[in-house]
Amino acid sequence: MAPPDFPGGFHWPPRVIGFTLFLLSRNPGLKRDARQKGNAVNWYVAVLKNYAGFSGRAHRTEYWMFFLVNFVISVVLNILSTWAKVFSFIDLIYALAVLIPSIAVGVRRLHDTGRTGWWTLIGLIPIIGTIILIVFLATDGQPGDNEYGPNPKHAPAVA
Repeated sequence: MAPPDFPGGFHWPPRVIGFTLFLLSRNPGLKRDARQKGNAVNWYVAVLKNYAGFSGRAHRTEYWMFFLVNFVISVVLNILSTWAKVFSFIDLIYALAVLIPSIAVGVRRLHDTGRTGWWTLIGLIPIIGTIILIVFLATDGQPGDNEYGPNPKHAPAVA
């Protein structure tokens, strides 16, 4: 069976989602951590397993790998929703399912930089607030322990 054609003549290549996840999992430049196997999908699943954990600290790689995989899945679902309306519903369900884990990992990431989770609200300020929040999320965490817990770079393995 041939892959479906999208409006405007766009031809969807087969197995794009599987191939994208394969590329994400085989990234040789990804720094390996003792808690995670260095696989972007493992980072994503680890955040989903700790879906409502607002306490503690999140490693920078944990946040950005979750963001990357979440972004790829959202883009694929948005493209598919232009083709079939059922994917619009699936896209909405997915967005609602990852809302709490996204906020939780953002709060934990801010904790790693020594800031309270309330700083996430600065993202509501158009343009400037979003830029400030991205800078906070991209900065390296505080070395050693802080008021939110031990440094996640040196934390023991979590099963």
